[in-house]
Amino acid sequence: MRAAAEKPLDPPPLLLDAKAASHLLGGIGLSLFYQLDSAGKIPQPITLNSKRLWVYEELVLFCRHHAPSRESTEWQSLLVELRGNPR
Repeated sequence: MRAAAEKPLDPPPLLLDAKAASHLLGGIGLSLFYQLDSAGKIPQPITLNSKRLWVYEELVLFCRHHAPSRESTEWQSLLVELRGNPR
């Protein structure tokens, strides 16, 4: 007999605030998270109504590619692939 049906995982949120984003990046502290952001070492956030939010897919891509600097050619190429070619 099969065990009780597992509940499907909820899809991740599209945008994360700093606390959730820092948790996703291994549970680093908020102060370190903000330092990395100021230094351009993590993906750039977007701003909605003065709230800074990080795109979940970009953070996952950032981790999968060993944390490239957001100004690097590698990161810029990855973003083009993720977002598609601008028209």
